[in-house]
Amino acid sequence: MLPFWGKNEKSPQPLIAGGQQEVDSAQWPPPPPPPPRHRVCLEVVKVYDSCFQCECVEDLSVTPATGRPDPSSIQSIVGKVVSFDCQFGESLNIPGLPGRRRVTFTWTVRVVVTYTAVNGSTQKAVDTFTFAKDVPLFVAPGFEDLMFCKFFARFEFLRQRIVGRSIFFDLGQTLLFKTAADVQLEVDTYGECVPPLCEAIPTACEDFQMRCESSPPSFNPPQPDILPGKADGDKVIKLAEEE
Repeated sequence: MLPFWGKNEKSPQPLIAGGQQEVDSAQWPPPPPPPPRHRVCLEVVKVYDSCFQCECVEDLSVTPATGRPDPSSIQSIVGKVVSFDCQFGESLNIPGLPGRRRVTFTWTVRVVVTYTAVNGSTQKAVDTFTFAKDVPLFVAPGFEDLMFCKFFARFEFLRQRIVGRSIFFDLGQTLLFKTAADVQLEVDTYGECVPPLCEAIPTACEDFQMRCESSPPSFNPPQPDILPGKADGDKVIKLAEEE
């Protein structure tokens, strides 16, 4: 029997999972797995639709409450989504994409700017910015009360500059929008996942204990080969015999 990828097509490469050994190419494709041990019902979050967009907002600014930033003294700018919401709007007639509705996302970003003030001290300036975006996503008709949204964002702060007392920047946003619902899926399993023991993080004390146990230091003071003032060991032995 030919493998599923066909006779003239290149076979896929084996995948390597964490902690597993690489599959020998001579044994590829691997033998089929053993039959599952259980059939269970799992509650999971199922993503029904998703899309991403890249947007850039120019000339945003944060002004410190007190003090004045030193020119060219911006140390870092960090953004984090602190809240988001979505609303299902009207149905959209998009050819080839049935069931799409206008979904309005609203999210708030908290921006923290770390800078050096004119007096040399490190200061922080904080502000929040709220954005909104309409996205066409699938929402199952009649199940609006069971579906919800998921939202993720990553930020880049471009053209950072100080003008007067304000810190200006352009905000690049990579935005990921999803509609989802909690569903129950019947799946075959091999039992519960048993986690391995966590690897210990070495510390200075553990390193000392390993060295001490493998090669303990001596508790005996060093002893010279001959007595003080004697040139060779034979004379020391003879003197001891004469006594």
